[in-house]
Amino acid sequence: MVKFEAIFEISIKYLRPHDKENVDFEELALFSLGLDDLGVRIYKYLKEKRIVTIEEILSTLQVDENEIINRLDYMYSLGIIDHLGRGYIYRYPLHEAIRRKVVKRIEELLERIARLAEGRTNE
Repeated sequence: MVKFEAIFEISIKYLRPHDKENVDFEELALFSLGLDDLGVRIYKYLKEKRIVTIEEILSTLQVDENEIINRLDYMYSLGIIDHLGRGYIYRYPLHEAIRRKVVKRIEELLERIARLAEGRTNE
């Protein structure tokens, strides 16, 4: 019996490249933030286009729509992209988005978990 519902799950890894000569540091950071190959492809496409819809990604990358939606939702929840109406927006370079949004979201999440540990549930 499941007692809890997952609202958002973050996977953060500290990765080290095998080949230190040819490193795509942005890709390394994206994988560190829990994105997979498809997520990285979607992020790079969005970075190139600046604003896209799910339909545009679907016609370009030709992968399952639900998979696209899942990756975009994760990136948006994490804070590395923005969402407005039907469009997904690349607003900040990755390093800036991490500092402006991701760090704050993780801190807020950890603070909520700490309050839960204290028995306070003011959600």
